[in-house]
Parts: sequence; structure tokens; C-alpha cells
Amino acid sequence: MCSPESSTFCEKANRNELALLFSAINRKIAFGRFEFDFGDGDMQYRYAVNCAGMTPASEIVKHSVVLPFLLMATYGGAICAVMNGKCTAKAALAQSCLQTRK
Repeated sequence: MCSPESSTFCEKANRNELALLFSAINRKIAFGRFEFDFGDGDMQYRYAVNCAGMTPASEIVKHSVVLPFLLMATYGGAICAVMNGKCTAKAALAQSCLQTRK
């Protein structure tokens, strides 16, 4: 797993593989998406809830806080391994729970 000091930027040599990994993950998740700037290697997870004109229910707030944490707990190891050039997207996918969440 990446350390807390790790960057959210991916080196050029690993960007193709990270893009493949994010594409596969995004096809599997129901809420939000991983985004990747191929130009500078910046990556992020985006999740939005439109609460304009209302106070969100506690379940909505809970979901918007817990979901990103759960996604990183599930996919963080694969993301870091690919980002750091330790394996390909295909190898990371084979070792992740992506294969079991159909």
C-alpha cells in the first residue's frame, strides 16, 4: 500500500497502466469515478451528491464519507502497485476483488 506521504501523481512510465486500471474499476463501481489527468499524472476520486436547496439526510452524508474510504480500502493496493510500476493493470486486477464483484 502507498504510504500517507505518497503523491497523488503518477509517473509517465506508468500512466498507460493506471488508465487501464481506472477504466476497469470505473466499470465496476456504482457511485463516483476515478479520474486521471494523462497530461500531468494527477489522479482523484470524484463523487457528488446534489443537495441544492435542502439539508441532506444523515444517510446521504454517511454514504458520501464512507464510500470513498471503502473504495480506497478495496482498490488502493492495486492503484498504488500500478502507480509505482510494481505490476501491470492486468496483474493488479487478477489479485483484486474486481474478479469477484460481478
